[in-house]
Amino acid sequence: MVELHPIAMVSEYISKQFDSHQFNWLLYRPSKAKSRSCASFLYKKQQSRHWRTYENLGRLLSVSLIHLKSHIRSYFRRLLVFSLLGAGLLSTVFLWADYQLMETLPAAQKAELSLQSCVLYLLTACVVLIGAVVAWMLTSNEARNEALRESRNNLDKAQQIARLGNWLWDLKRNEVYWSDQVYRNLGLSLHDNTASYEKFLGCVHPDDRARVVKLVDDALENKQVYALEHRVIWPSGEERIMCGAGEVIFDAQGHPVQMHGTIQDITERKLDENRKNEYAHLIYDLYNNAPCGYHSLDPQGVIVDINETALRWLGYSRNELVGKAMFCDLLSEDCVQLCWDKLGQLKKGGALSNLELNVRCKDGRLFCVLLSSTALQSEDGEFRGSRCILVDYTERRRHEKELQQAAVVFDAIREAVIITDDARNIVAVNNAFTEITGYTLEDVYGRNPRLQQSGRHDKTFYQSLWRSITEHGHWQGEIENKRRNGEIYPAWQNINVVYDRNGNIANYVSVFSDISVIKEKEKQLRHLANHDSLTGLPNRLLFFNSLEISLERAKRRRMKVALMFIDLDRFKIINDTMGHEAGDILLKTVARRLSEAVRGEDMVARLGGDEFTISLEELSNTEDAAAMAGKLIETIRQPIHIGGHEIVCSASIGIAIFPHDADSAQNLARAADAAMYRAKELHRNTFEFYTSELTERAIEHLTLSSEMRQALERNEFELYYQPQFNLASGKLVGAETLLRWRHPTRGLITPYCFINIAEDSALIDPIGRWVINQLCRDVAGWLKEGLKLPRIAFNVSGKQLEHYDVKGHIEHALQRWGLEPSDLDLELEVTEGALQHEEHSVEVLRQVRTLGLSVAIDDFGTGYSSLSRLKRMPIDTLKIDRMFIRDLPEDPNNQALASGIILLGRALGLKVVAEGVENVEQLRFLQERDCDEVQGFLLSKPLPKAAFVKLLKGEGLPAIPLASLTVVRKPAASD
Repeated sequence: MVELHPIAMVSEYISKQFDSHQFNWLLYRPSKAKSRSCASFLYKKQQSRHWRTYENLGRLLSVSLIHLKSHIRSYFRRLLVFSLLGAGLLSTVFLWADYQLMETLPAAQKAELSLQSCVLYLLTACVVLIGAVVAWMLTSNEARNEALRESRNNLDKAQQIARLGNWLWDLKRNEVYWSDQVYRNLGLSLHDNTASYEKFLGCVHPDDRARVVKLVDDALENKQVYALEHRVIWPSGEERIMCGAGEVIFDAQGHPVQMHGTIQDITERKLDENRKNEYAHLIYDLYNNAPCGYHSLDPQGVIVDINETALRWLGYSRNELVGKAMFCDLLSEDCVQLCWDKLGQLKKGGALSNLELNVRCKDGRLFCVLLSSTALQSEDGEFRGSRCILVDYTERRRHEKELQQAAVVFDAIREAVIITDDARNIVAVNNAFTEITGYTLEDVYGRNPRLQQSGRHDKTFYQSLWRSITEHGHWQGEIENKRRNGEIYPAWQNINVVYDRNGNIANYVSVFSDISVIKEKEKQLRHLANHDSLTGLPNRLLFFNSLEISLERAKRRRMKVALMFIDLDRFKIINDTMGHEAGDILLKTVARRLSEAVRGEDMVARLGGDEFTISLEELSNTEDAAAMAGKLIETIRQPIHIGGHEIVCSASIGIAIFPHDADSAQNLARAADAAMYRAKELHRNTFEFYTSELTERAIEHLTLSSEMRQALERNEFELYYQPQFNLASGKLVGAETLLRWRHPTRGLITPYCFINIAEDSALIDPIGRWVINQLCRDVAGWLKEGLKLPRIAFNVSGKQLEHYDVKGHIEHALQRWGLEPSDLDLELEVTEGALQHEEHSVEVLRQVRTLGLSVAIDDFGTGYSSLSRLKRMPIDTLKIDRMFIRDLPEDPNNQALASGIILLGRALGLKVVAEGVENVEQLRFLQERDCDEVQGFLLSKPLPKAAFVKLLKGEGLPAIPLASLTVVRKPAASD
């Protein structure tokens, strides 16, 4: 039970409301048995015995203290005290007067009076004593009331400052008391006296309400103290955060009778905590996700903390590194002593900046960092450790190394390099630039590269150049520049634009090389390609090119052209008897005599060996040709003195007349060749004209064309494969796919007999598609068998390249047979003459290369490609035509041409394959010149599919074992 104690009960509010029937508050002090807490409780005024005592005392004095103001009550309290004291004093005076009077009275009367005086004395003493007690009680109660009011005001101020309110809930009566601060915390008016548990729950945020109810129920059921944070919503709609705590009081039987507790508004504190937490998380994220590594060391260099960036770099977990000695466990040996020395500097209060270290990662690799560190010191200057920042220096050091290497390469490369700024002013050149042009960096710095202009290019050339740079960011091509000394030189130049991060032009870089030597060699090679090296006469290439032009001109002018094929009679006997040197002298002498005998507009050429040709232009009749032929026979028959011997040589001449005998250079040549053989068959040392063979050839052409169409339908075509061998290793490295026509009556026919007819009759496209499809079919079958395939080449004619979709045909065949370019090594071969339409041909070849195929130039040396054109071609392989291999090594012309082509291929980084190798001497010659690969009848004839499969399985060997040949390296004449 609670023992009431009136230590502070009077207040202005109680005074005003005393007569009402409202409940009044009393503070109580719990008994010793229940001394766990203090709270307030409700009692009615009629139940207070203290109030009744004061009221009776007031009635005695005819004053109702209960209904007076505090200062009036204080006045009457003092009046009551003084009245009692005055009454006692008067009683004392009266007693003293009675005593004096009693001394004069008789004894009997004195005794009676003395008894009355004693009674009166006792009454007076009691009155005085009562007055004193009442005075003491009134004075003490007033002081306590004043102290209580002050304490209550201080408590309310404290609660208001702390925003902490207290509450009490009488569970039996379901009566609730809230302090003023509770009302404030809930956003309610202080005049709202309707405190209840339900009203409190109504203020709680709906999302938190169930949690609050559960905690209160758990506290009642489990007899435990509870505490929680929850939100409330003020009537204004504002959301606040509260921290509530409560405790349950139980009676002797263990039944809950009261709950009391506190509720504190912690909104600002939570907001501040949230801000601090966000800031802490931000600092944590910055610390762990910074691009730099951070770690802290104790005075002994042991790791105390380290961020995630450093852990990620090194490959360790935090637990693996914290507690490790940084210098001993993580640094490379060459860095340990350096760091111990620097630690002494830190201990003196210094700092480290950009110390390059190699840190050993968990996987053993070294990680380069730049370390900066500052010392941590106590207030008295004692060294407490250090904080360190690590910067990844690996990429930067790699970039520095690359820049150093680039600088070395920049000055070491043989190509000249010019770097300009965005305004095209030179800012850097390399040593090769100075060597080529004669200008130093000091000469050209800040100047425009146009100082090199030779004046040989017009304005349109440079406009086109800069248009390409502007639109595509680069330009390359051949250009003529001027050296410092005024000399003009050709250069192959590349200009590229360098952009900054914002896409703006930062620099222009021009790289060029002096191709004067190349141009000279190109000129020499062109001369070699078009002229006979022995006699200096035009060779087959130049002759037939000129002949085509002559025929076109004659056609326009309606003139005749005579073509003469001249073959020296029995030249082989002279060559074998007197030697090759004598044979060369004879050939050069005949060449000079023929050149002197013809007119200036006529052309004399040597086709090879002892064969010469002459074209006679603007003939009015055939008799002029016959007269020239007779003159030439006589000229050749003039004695020739060689080595003390007089030699008389004769010749057989065949003559064909354009346009009577043929309408093209090739057909005219065939006619003249046939006439020449007829002259030899008859009696030599004479000439013959071509007869009616043209008609027969035309009939043959039509017949074959018709039969070829049927051959496609009847599947009469077959593929043969001629192996190609590596000269160094002797291994099978490739094969050329060759087409054969198994004619029902003529037998096996080679393409030489029908391919020109196929081109003329538009059959080249279906035949070409058949070849590609059949090749892919064979390859797919071989791959399915698990055979390891070498490079396999197939031929495409010029007409196919120019008029048909070669890339599309190849793609379709690959897809049809389920082949991926990565599964095989295919090579497309085109003849040099097929590249006449350069731009289109180059584009087609580039498209083919995107499929993964390589490109080879077949019959190289028989066309008209210049070296500059060849350099731009997307090719991988050069194939030396069999015409240049045939007379090796005896023919010096073929020696020079074959050697030149091998050197050219090596200079351009191309593989060189020689075809038509038919004897060991040719093979040795090619080995001596470091030709890459060979093919020919000496090693293997073209094989049908079944025989080629055996070779792939290792069941066949080349006719000549290449590895058994011993080759002594001999430099070629042109080396």
